[in-house]
Amino acid sequence: MLLTLAVALPFVLLTSGIVWQLANNERANRREAILFSARTLMNAVDTILSKQIAVAQMLARSPTLEADDFPAFRQEALRAMAGLSGGWIILADENGRQLMNLRPGAIEPLPNRVETGMTLQRRAFKTGEVQVSGIFRAVRNSPTVTVEAPVRRQDKPPLEIIIGMHPGIFLALFEQWNLPEGWLAGLIDGNGNFIARSRNHDQTVGNPASPDFRAAARRSAVGWNETRSLEGIIVATAHVTSPLSGWVMGLAADKAVFEAPIRDTIMLAGLAAGATTLLSLFLAMWSARRIARPIE
Repeated sequence: MLLTLAVALPFVLLTSGIVWQLANNERANRREAILFSARTLMNAVDTILSKQIAVAQMLARSPTLEADDFPAFRQEALRAMAGLSGGWIILADENGRQLMNLRPGAIEPLPNRVETGMTLQRRAFKTGEVQVSGIFRAVRNSPTVTVEAPVRRQDKPPLEIIIGMHPGIFLALFEQWNLPEGWLAGLIDGNGNFIARSRNHDQTVGNPASPDFRAAARRSAVGWNETRSLEGIIVATAHVTSPLSGWVMGLAADKAVFEAPIRDTIMLAGLAAGATTLLSLFLAMWSARRIARPIE
């Protein structure tokens, strides 16, 4: 038995080292897989935003706005809305007064823009560039995100093209992804507030993400961390920041779910090593008895 153990022990140690390396490789592969999925989801969000930006820029160059021909512009905007994935178009003057709002069921008479929208509008006028908002409460107190393009006109006050979107546009991406049980996806704006969340969306939209997730997003544009979710669960989280909007996509799995395949690999290899060692000892005892009987 001692001879068997002496022979088997180095192989057991070698096997343990191989199993440990396999477990580390499995952990790294799963991290890369989650990061890849987070990038894919962020790219899908950027695709939607890029389409809205392109429409806003196209409308901002419409000759009908230079001519103050708002009825003709309204027809152009209605045609453009067909490609906005459920978004709607607003036209506002330099003081934030809505001149046109094509959102179904818009309140008449049209109210002025809320202060959050005006802050974004003033930034668009100052920079002359398209702006992407964070999540905020619009006139109806409904959560909204916007893409805004300034309209510069010759010898006339500027106007603002606003494309409004309901956060449900982005929640649909999570539903299409069919996240496995125990997984969690969340999209936050530059202020760390949820735009969409695959778990308890209606209760969390517009509210801050967990402190751990916000801190991780501030530390790096792309990263991997173990964080605590809003529900207090430790999750393995990958996050990716969009250079287009500054929004952050997070994809997480409950730590127990993430570690399960790794534990299975270690357990299976450990059982195999243990079974091999026991079999070696059994064969050693059997051989020893066959040798010892004639001697006795």
